[in-house]
Amino acid sequence: MKKISEEDEKKIVRLITKWPHSKSMTWEDIREQIAADSNSLLPDIWSRQSLSANSRISEAYRNAKSPVEPTVNPEYEALTNKIKILELQIIDANSRYDRLLLRHTQLAYSASLLEDGLALLDTPLPDNTQSQR
Repeated sequence: MKKISEEDEKKIVRLITKWPHSKSMTWEDIREQIAADSNSLLPDIWSRQSLSANSRISEAYRNAKSPVEPTVNPEYEALTNKIKILELQIIDANSRYDRLLLRHTQLAYSASLLEDGLALLDTPLPDNTQSQR
């Protein structure tokens, strides 16, 4: 087995750091990916022990495996809460709009059933702005 060169080390560290978070990562998974990337057979790839013995590769692996604790920014949290409140207000306004639209449709239908109901629906509203001056 050949020794891990500096070039190989950089490629493996890059592979580990770019590993998708949604996909599980084990030393065997890394070996399989190295074999696929280099068009080699798995027995020709370094063992798990060889990879973990390399300090840079081992450190990259530990960093990739350790859960990242998100830092809580109070400003971000406040804005996120405000967004949630606004989304709830939009949902409430949409449901009230839907109820009013349904009521309007019912009233328009009922008015259309009256004698001269269609004429009533087309009659413009009275102008009461002069009385408000």
